[in-house]
Amino acid sequence: MPERPRLVLATQEVWPLVLGGGIARHLAEVAGLLGAMADVTVLAPEGLREEYERLRAAGDERLPGDLRFVWFDEPGGDLSPMLSSHHAASLAVWRALRELAAEAPIDLVEFPDYRGIGAVAIDAKRSGCPELAATTLVVRLHTSWEMTAAADGQPREDLASRSVMALERLSLRFADRLLAPGEGTLGIYRRFYGAHRLAPATLVPVALVLGPENQRAREPREDGELRILYVGRMQRLKGVIGLVQGLRALPDPDVRLTMVGGDTATSPTGGSMRSHLEHLAGDDPRIVLRGSASRDEVAALMRSHDIVVVPSRFESYGYVVREALAANRPVLATPVGGMTDGFQVGRSGWLTTDGSDAAIAQGLADLVTRREEIAALIREGAPRATVEAMADDDLLRERYAALVKPASGAPAASSAEPPPVTAIVTVRRGDGSLAATLDALEAQRWPDLEIMVVADDPERVPVAQLARIGRLAYLPDGARVDARCLGLAQRRRDGHVLFLAAGETLAPGFLARCCLALAAPARPAYATAYGDGRDPVNAPLGNAVAALIGEFDAAASVALLPADALDGGLPDAPDGCEERVLYDRLAASGRYGTVVPDVLVRGRRTRCPDPRAAGRALAAVAIDEELWTAG
Repeated sequence: MPERPRLVLATQEVWPLVLGGGIARHLAEVAGLLGAMADVTVLAPEGLREEYERLRAAGDERLPGDLRFVWFDEPGGDLSPMLSSHHAASLAVWRALRELAAEAPIDLVEFPDYRGIGAVAIDAKRSGCPELAATTLVVRLHTSWEMTAAADGQPREDLASRSVMALERLSLRFADRLLAPGEGTLGIYRRFYGAHRLAPATLVPVALVLGPENQRAREPREDGELRILYVGRMQRLKGVIGLVQGLRALPDPDVRLTMVGGDTATSPTGGSMRSHLEHLAGDDPRIVLRGSASRDEVAALMRSHDIVVVPSRFESYGYVVREALAANRPVLATPVGGMTDGFQVGRSGWLTTDGSDAAIAQGLADLVTRREEIAALIREGAPRATVEAMADDDLLRERYAALVKPASGAPAASSAEPPPVTAIVTVRRGDGSLAATLDALEAQRWPDLEIMVVADDPERVPVAQLARIGRLAYLPDGARVDARCLGLAQRRRDGHVLFLAAGETLAPGFLARCCLALAAPARPAYATAYGDGRDPVNAPLGNAVAALIGEFDAAASVALLPADALDGGLPDAPDGCEERVLYDRLAASGRYGTVVPDVLVRGRRTRCPDPRAAGRALAAVAIDEELWTAG
């Protein structure tokens, strides 16, 4: 490991440029802690640059002086051919990383799982990208968008939503490592996605920077009221409905609940949750709903209340729990995800029996009987002592240092002898120019390339092109065999196979780049690349997530495959969509392709859109309600 490793933290939000959210806080605090052992760069969206420059000009002490910020372009306008703005952002992150790697090698890049901004870079490494060959790519488990949407009961049928789920799943499956804050969080991810669909995981603490203790925080309130504070978004995932209902069910007039946080559109009807909570609260004067507050305001609010309640259905880490303990206020929390890590029942506060609304209501009722215990914990400083025991900066740095090494071997040797390639070009009704495709193949200047053409009609092969074709085959009249199947059956040798159709062309470096991909340590089942058209088939994500976006991911109409991927030939596909069946079959056997994120294909065609994709996606993400309530 070099004396000063080079680390990049890629994010869409970082504190204090963005004031709310666990991801923003984690990025700021982990960057500060890792700065003692590494050169740290924060890669953030261009839209945050103006706020950064303003704070820097003002000498804002919250900005670490030795931390470098670099900006990636934010997608806007026409995003074609990307599947969504998040897909375009992931590509922009990869391009910015490639520029940083050109300056000097990068030892480790950390991405958040939320919205999958690391997906393109992770697949670029799988495709043998030399810039990242010795870089460890890790994904931190914060709570994926898919998990959040499932817990909030939000729709996930539209293409943009399904593309975000696909990006997240790619990141979680193919990262070199997942970073989990604790076993509780990792267990939920394994139950949600399936352990076999996740990359290896390492337990790495979340950065926890505690300010000095405020001695006034050891002074419990004496007016006889029980003041309860909730801090967080007004969101279904956060358990706010059960919280308001539970408070309303209490008969005690001297209990107060203050709720602080921004609104979300996660009510049971899909509208404003704040409005829904106001309706549930009715005219109960014990419940007060406020807007968002700064961290300083939150700390003051915590000192003016007796206990903080965190009723979330899932938290990967639970910053509010730690903030409350740091302010020396006990916590009532649900026993889910990372909430229980380091939590000492009876000193940190109390846990409900599970994450259900009934358990939250019972937990609130129990608090009414614990007023003296709450006051005693505050006087003793027990909550603050328990959070101080959780902070372990040395362990965090040790775990990161262990990750700073090549995670999957060295890149393929560039001096390796180029493998033989058979290009099977199909010529069918509606295809484009065969001459253009042959021109593109010859421009590859590949030393061992056989060109085989399979046509459904002899008239589709111009006589002028015959001399350029190594082998020629025609489909017999009425034959049910597919053109590619016939080509495979009649090829004369082993080696890689290139599939493409007449009219599809390749940039001159396509074969060299895709052969490098097949030789990469990941050993992908096939390699393809981006295309130059506006249709989303030109920005494929591959067969690992094709069930989510199948109507656009018949991407391998142009693909290079190793011979062993075709053992047994092409599967039977009576509907004429043999390519989709092939890549589905490879995925079912645990073999996944990779996509080179450079435009190396021109004129890509898709023959088999899959209108069933959305239905398959919904079936794949059906979530048992028990997942969010079990302790």
